Amino acid sequence: MGTFCRGLLVVTMIGWFGDPAQAEWQNALKPQESPAGQVTVASSGQPQAWIQIPGQPTPQETNAAAELRHWLREMTGATLEITSAQAPGNYIGIRNLWVAN
Repeated sequence: MGTFCRGLLVVTMIGWFGDPAQAEWQNALKPQESPAGQVTVASSGQPQAWIQIPGQPTPQETNAAAELRHWLREMTGATLEITSAQAPGNYIGIRNLWVAN
């Protein structure tokens, strides 16, 4: 009976943890395109970029921009402007890619 229990424990542990050879992590959110270059959004607590939203943003886009501004302020001390205006310089674009037709 003792050998059976140990064998059951080993089988259970392999089932629990899976096969280590197949445990490679895959980033399902990795963009297909090449990454953008480095962008400075703040320096010494001063904004060096802004957050751009569409002219008629969805509630999700508005919320995403507000959340992004909040957490960038927490990390950098800078409050980035949220705007729909087009202007040269560094910006972080917010857009809803899942809008139903």
